[in-house]
Amino acid sequence: MQRVTTLGIILVVVFLISACSGSSPLIGKWGDSESLSPLLVYEFKADGVLIMSIKNVPVQGTYQIIDTDTFRMMLPILGAERTTEMDFVRSGDTLTFSSEGYSQTFYKTP
Repeated sequence: MQRVTTLGIILVVVFLISACSGSSPLIGKWGDSESLSPLLVYEFKADGVLIMSIKNVPVQGTYQIIDTDTFRMMLPILGAERTTEMDFVRSGDTLTFSSEGYSQTFYKTP
């Protein structure tokens, strides 16, 4: 009985460690086209920093993962911080954002 309890505790600890160490599926650079110079690029960093670049003009903000398929981004736009929640689906090197009936696919960029 003690052996089963010990094994159970070990499995729970391993599960918790692996759950905490997993990285976000958003991390990386994502462009709105597969070309070498996409118009819109989102760069999600592991520390919660988000850099959105439009025509290579960067705007830095932050993001938070809300649940397994939703994130919130906060970006300064025209002097005020704008907060937007979006759903996302990652499939390999594509990432699709959707919000309020609109969706857009982004591609992993170097």
